[in-house]
Amino acid sequence: MSSKKIQRPRSTHPKSKLIRAHVDQVIVSKLDARTNKQFTTRSDIIRKGIFAPIKKEAANPPTRTATSCTQSLEKADCINYPTMCRNLIQAL
Repeated sequence: MSSKKIQRPRSTHPKSKLIRAHVDQVIVSKLDARTNKQFTTRSDIIRKGIFAPIKKEAANPPTRTATSCTQSLEKADCINYPTMCRNLIQAL
């Protein structure tokens, strides 16, 4: 009789996609300080930073006007990824 290997249970939401970003030492040190303070991983901190603005928006939906739509489009066209990363970490 062959013995069956015991494995970890399969996740309902597997995290199989890898995303990489170039960041400077200041961001890395802030991220590491936050991971030590919350006893978690860098990935968890980044995930929380991504979903924090979404949760805040859901709680207080913005009212849309013609000027706010054009302003948001202008901001979306000029996204600066290092600045976005800094803003995510500062939001935490």
